[in-house]
Formats: sequence, C-alpha cells, structure tokens
Amino acid sequence: SDLITIDGKAVGKLSQDREMRIEPRAEFTVPVEIALSLKDLGLFSTLGNIFSGKGLSVRFTGNIRVAVHGITMNIPVDHVEQVKPGK
Repeated sequence: SDLITIDGKAVGKLSQDREMRIEPRAEFTVPVEIALSLKDLGLFSTLGNIFSGKGLSVRFTGNIRVAVHGITMNIPVDHVEQVKPGK
C-alpha cells in the first residue's frame, strides 16, 4: 500500500482515484492532498520544526497505477518533498 512518512515516522496511507490525460513523452505532476493530525506527528516536535523554518520532510512511497490503451501497470514511487511553512 502507499505510505506517507514525515521526518521518518509513518503517519498514514494514501489512496486516491484520479483520471488524468497525459500527452506522450510529457513530464507531469500528480496533485495529492493529505490531512494529518499534529497529534499523530508529535505536537511539540512538529511545531518546533515548522516555526524554526526547518519544515518537514514528507516521503511518499508506493505505486501509481497507470492505464495505457487498456493495459494497466504499476509504477513504483519513492518521492521526498521538503514542506516549509506557508508553502
């Protein structure tokens, strides 16, 4: 399953259905929306990282299922994004 970790701590799973048309050989992004509880992250360490400007290291691991001309395949994803306050 698809896993979300923040600063090395597993905080949730992601399951999202979205249909997108992607042009051949094009680079693309997949928008993802997540909502997390500060309680699950550890309130004080999370607030400390946010207010110090350090931000949070968010890692998404799992697979994106892609269908091309009726053929479905799973593409592995392992992406880390630094999230800073106000971004």
